[in-house]
Amino acid sequence: QVRSTLLQLFKIKVEKDSLILELEEATAISNDSRRRAEEANLAKSRFLATMSHELRTPLNAIIGFSEIMKEELIGPLDNASYKEYVADIHSSGDHLLNLINEILDLSRIEAGKYELNEEAINIVEVIEDCNTLMMLRAKNKDIKIKISQITKKSLFKDTSWMLIARLINVIVQAAYFIILARSLGTANYGSFVGISALASLLTPFVALGSDDILVKQVSVDRGVFPSYWGNNLLIVVVNSIVITSGLLLISGLIFPKDISLVPIAFILIADLLCLNLQDSSNKAMRAVGLVHKAAQLIVLSTVGKLLAILGIITFLNNFDFSATVDLKTWSLLYFLSSLLVGLFALLTINKMVGKPRLMLSRIKSDIRQGVYFSLGMSANNINNNIDKAMLVNMATLDATGIYGSAYRFINIGDVPMLAMFNATYPRFFQYGALGWDSCLNFAKKLLPIILGYGILSFVAFQVFAPIVPQILGAEYQNIVSTLRWLAPLPFISALQLLVANTLTGLGHQKTRSIIQIVAATINIALNIWLIPIYGLYGAIWATLVSDGSRVICLSIALVYLYSLSKKSSV
Repeated sequence: QVRSTLLQLFKIKVEKDSLILELEEATAISNDSRRRAEEANLAKSRFLATMSHELRTPLNAIIGFSEIMKEELIGPLDNASYKEYVADIHSSGDHLLNLINEILDLSRIEAGKYELNEEAINIVEVIEDCNTLMMLRAKNKDIKIKISQITKKSLFKDTSWMLIARLINVIVQAAYFIILARSLGTANYGSFVGISALASLLTPFVALGSDDILVKQVSVDRGVFPSYWGNNLLIVVVNSIVITSGLLLISGLIFPKDISLVPIAFILIADLLCLNLQDSSNKAMRAVGLVHKAAQLIVLSTVGKLLAILGIITFLNNFDFSATVDLKTWSLLYFLSSLLVGLFALLTINKMVGKPRLMLSRIKSDIRQGVYFSLGMSANNINNNIDKAMLVNMATLDATGIYGSAYRFINIGDVPMLAMFNATYPRFFQYGALGWDSCLNFAKKLLPIILGYGILSFVAFQVFAPIVPQILGAEYQNIVSTLRWLAPLPFISALQLLVANTLTGLGHQKTRSIIQIVAATINIALNIWLIPIYGLYGAIWATLVSDGSRVICLSIALVYLYSLSKKSSV
């Protein structure tokens, strides 16, 4: 029995020793495999790092030189096909660089050193980028990629945000305008309109088109936002100070002597600095896809002005809506409300999108590109405001007040179309980067909407014009005929924006600006001729003729440039 037990124990010990030996051998094999895997992984990481460096060096040159050619910094690219090819080279280079960066990120993930940076993205932009990259492969295999429904839904959503904001803004603005016009009276309101009109004429030279350059670049590549945003803010602040100071020095030569320097200063600072900060923030939000935030900012701006006039009536006039408001008091509160909204907009952008970063080496280039945007916008503002500024000196303040009030209602009629074009502005650049056909097809989708709304707005102004004097007061009786004459303007303005934005999206901002400058020159000449003879009706006829000629010339230019692009591509 004892012998049997000893044999059993010895057998168990032998088996245990055998198992231990096998385990040690397996552990050695495992350690050796892990060591070889780690060496292989390290070799892979070294290879990726080396190859990424070797790829990045020529790739940065490709991206840099293609950007110089795309922006035409050295000289123009006359052939439209070359512009399209350069844009494709630049976007493909950016895409390849992003792929290389993502491969390097794998190494960081393996080392546990990668941090996620979550942010909101515009899914439509991502889909359209994918469509651009896959289009050639799909075309070679006769495959058609369709993303129109997604784009339409996004377009409808963005337009809806802007339209809702504009409609709310109309209600708030109507209350603000009615209370302001009644409280200031025709003379004081005419003075306010005259000062604002002058500021509006010079507003485009505050940003010098840097806000539009921001939209153009950021709508295609969001990564460049901080530098373009920083340069835009610097240009706005410096130029607004310079222009305001210059206007104050010569204000005695521009405005009647009964308008003191204090309200002129407050209104100019509010319009040239604060409103430009708001406008730049609005465009920055739209460029990165935050259309709903841009819509909210539009409403907030008008709400601030409404609260300012209500504050005067409440605290200074003891709720007496019939009491006259002093222009000096109103200008102070107008400035404060504009400043607060402007600061709020800047803080919102810095928090939701990113902080500004100056790139002084690119400011000269930004200004050189943006000057055409500022010239075009200035010409557009001249068409819209030179008549009011000239009425102040060449007619009467009462006539200016009536004409300015009528224009307020016309601006309300512009709201739905402006909402649509505010939402679609970045898309003209996106479709323009894909070529003429893509951009023109997008514009054609908007044309039926413009035609239908133009007819509706014209009929509405003809029918409801007699109600306006009952709202504003008996002293505004002449506004009825003024409104009826100006009724075609919402349609003309919308058609002009459609053609002009198509030209801009396709890279022909220079052509757009030249035509707008010619139209503005015609407007000034007609106003100088007609206002002394016919008063405010002279201003009306000058506006209709200049705006109509602008649409015709822009359309002719678009057709001509399209025919040239087709000839060059053959």
